[in-house]
Amino acid sequence: FGSRRSQQPPISPRPRLLVPAMAIKGLKKKVAVKGKKAMLKYTVDCQQPADDNIIEPKDLEKFFKDRIKVEGKTGNLGDKVTV
Repeated sequence: FGSRRSQQPPISPRPRLLVPAMAIKGLKKKVAVKGKKAMLKYTVDCQQPADDNIIEPKDLEKFFKDRIKVEGKTGNLGDKVTV
């Protein structure tokens, strides 16, 4: 019959390790120059709740002024937000 050798793949001299690419210190991504931010305008139609005497428009306005957050803080409307 002869000698049977097991068919094994050849062993490489050094196994290669996959190392993730490291960030280079001081290297920054190029960011496109941003222009003016788009101004958003929201319209709330409170006609139906006002007709049903659920809420008054002045109360809704006060609610928005108390609850709208600018830069993570309530009551910080400044020039950025108008109600």
